[in-house]
Amino acid sequence: MEQPEYNIQLGIEGEYITGIHIGSERSDQLARILLPENMETHTGKRYKV
Repeated sequence: MEQPEYNIQLGIEGEYITGIHIGSERSDQLARILLPENMETHTGKRYKV
């Protein structure tokens, strides 16, 4: 039986975790796009990838 796989990305600003993305993407490429978009939606700040 195949086990599920997860990709976890953390956004850190200074010493604080400002965002987290947990998804089932198989590579970091899509997660690197989704994390800053998610953080921008919730914090109102624009982040660079």
